[in-house]
Amino acid sequence: MNARIGTPISRRGIVKAAGLAAVAGAAASSVAFADEAAADKQGTPIASMPSFDAANLPDNTPNFLIPPAPIEDFADTQEFDVVIVGAGNAGCAAACSAVEHGSRVIVLEAQNAIHGQGGGIGLGNTKFVKQLVAEGKLESETDIQYHQNIWIQRCGS
Repeated sequence: MNARIGTPISRRGIVKAAGLAAVAGAAASSVAFADEAAADKQGTPIASMPSFDAANLPDNTPNFLIPPAPIEDFADTQEFDVVIVGAGNAGCAAACSAVEHGSRVIVLEAQNAIHGQGGGIGLGNTKFVKQLVAEGKLESETDIQYHQNIWIQRCGS
């Protein structure tokens, strides 16, 4: 429905407009605040950032909101151009693309296998896999049908 000049606006329309304006204003201010916070922290060493004091949190604070103790003892340090969290469909695709463009990549995955939600084989016989086979680092290319069956079993579909 198009509004015309001189057409009365309903109270509901005014409330909707005010609500949308409030949401837009809140979103804009939170984005500005996030940008300020990020700019303030940029280049700040982690050791000098303020830490949360769990003793000052309310008793009913859920465990997932209590930050863990900082990790200070590292067994090893490695450097990568790209760090990908998760070996699902998007993680595998991102890793393959980054490697194909010459980046040093690591994929961090909590499970003990490449996984995903839905069907498909994210890594099946890509340029990356074919190169690993050619270099003798992988025994053979992916048996697509075999891996699709495993995928279907894991995803329950």
